[in-house]
Amino acid sequence: MRAVTGGVRVPGPPVGELAAALIAASPELDPTGQRLAVTVYRSLAEGEPVDEDLLVERSGIAAAEVARALDAWPGVFRDEAGRIVGFWGLCIPRTAHRFRVGGRELHTWCAWDTLFLAPLLDRVAEVGSHCPDTGRDISLTVAPTGIRTVEPAQAVLSFLRPEREWADDIITTFCHHVLFLASPDAGARWLADRPDGFLLSLDEGFELGRRFIHARVGAAL
Repeated sequence: MRAVTGGVRVPGPPVGELAAALIAASPELDPTGQRLAVTVYRSLAEGEPVDEDLLVERSGIAAAEVARALDAWPGVFRDEAGRIVGFWGLCIPRTAHRFRVGGRELHTWCAWDTLFLAPLLDRVAEVGSHCPDTGRDISLTVAPTGIRTVEPAQAVLSFLRPEREWADDIITTFCHHVLFLASPDAGARWLADRPDGFLLSLDEGFELGRRFIHARVGAAL
């Protein structure tokens, strides 16, 4: 694996512009909501379904308030017992994007999720995915401060600008279009019939995630 030294430059809107669009599309969180969201993420990262009693204990937020927030937020997925198994990009059920952290193998809804979750969790993550154009495996090591390694070295990220507020269909309307590609050429081929998509370097994707997380839950980290 080769270390990332600066990232491949590929066309896409400015990171600041994209960050503003993503922030506008996501639920607005007050300090209590930020604390609860971070608690959900970090509890789910332990690799087991999360029940609300655990969130109440760890966050110090009243049970009624926890239940009200989780019922109101989009993108909260539960198992048959009502425990949380998926939350805003991080999930236990298998997807195309493997996310191994702390010795536990989880998954994410899209490729970009892997880039912002490591800083949010303050953990180093080993990421595995594949290129939909070439079929080639793609692997990364993502640290809280940036991407340490990537193979292949020219891998890029496909992306969409959110045009409306996210709802429970975010996985099909957004996540299914946000993937790792083995190279800019592979990305260009994959986007040929997707005029609303564009490419970002992985460094740009990481910086986008850093800005997004800082704006949404930074006070709770």
